[in-house]
Amino acid sequence: PMWRGCVGSYGGFNEKGIAVGETTCWTDDTTLHGTCAGFRMGLVLDQAASGTEAIAILETNRTCGWDLLVSDGNIPEGYVLEQTANASHVCTWDDASESTDPFWMIDDVVRRANCFVHPDMAALQREYYDISNLGSILRLVTGQDSYYGIWRHYVALSKGIESIWGAMDVNTTMVMCQDFYQGKNDLIFFLMQQMNWYMPIQHWAACPKTGDMTVCFASQDKIASYNPIHYFNLFELIEAEPP
Repeated sequence: PMWRGCVGSYGGFNEKGIAVGETTCWTDDTTLHGTCAGFRMGLVLDQAASGTEAIAILETNRTCGWDLLVSDGNIPEGYVLEQTANASHVCTWDDASESTDPFWMIDDVVRRANCFVHPDMAALQREYYDISNLGSILRLVTGQDSYYGIWRHYVALSKGIESIWGAMDVNTTMVMCQDFYQGKNDLIFFLMQQMNWYMPIQHWAACPKTGDMTVCFASQDKIASYNPIHYFNLFELIEAEPP
């Protein structure tokens, strides 16, 4: 689900039931001597037939800070790879770090905003682990860092997931994505958007097992959250006869 002219891949899923996505994570632990995650994710879609193979590709030639999310629809299982140039942590939803305060665990769900959750990885990114408190608000207001905004993004996403937990499919997940950007489950995050924070250029949701996919894109006058949703099925597309 990418716009025309983009080189590389920043998410998607393949015909073997493997999905991958990302959020950028700032860190000083970077190098130019590696392969950009945009190309490693493309290699996952080209080559990986299992979550293990996807993780092996994504762990090779790391360059900078990323949260990389992998889903293996064949098991099924989801993984988060928190990584920098020289460090990495792979976890599933029940990893102990997922419930390190102020972050919290949601059964059978992995999710991320633009920050590391594992304490060892977070130390490579920011001086303060807790990005939810008054100190984080003050650092945002004084322009020292933006992690409180990232925290509100995590909260809004998590609330949205919890509101449809147990009934998550491609359609409900896509509507949930649009809803939390429209301020329907976290007012603070919505107000931050009005100050030109978190203006999404696209949303997409997919089920790698069935091939179903939804996507919406921003337009000149609207962020993606307010634009129509388009529906596809990967398996039907790749088996279709050319026009």
